[in-house]
Amino acid sequence: MRKGLRILLGNNIIRTCKMTVIYVVIYSIDSDQTIQNSLASIEFHHQLASTVADH
Repeated sequence: MRKGLRILLGNNIIRTCKMTVIYVVIYSIDSDQTIQNSLASIEFHHQLASTVADH
């Protein structure tokens, strides 16, 4: 039980790190573009990240 909990917490930490990295990358790339492009890009990358997290 405890081992499973540790694995679950570890996976959540990894997922959080991945999401943070993805958002930082998106922000770096999109910072000099229009806000609308940024929002579209974030939405796309969020879907991509969700897909990655599910597998």
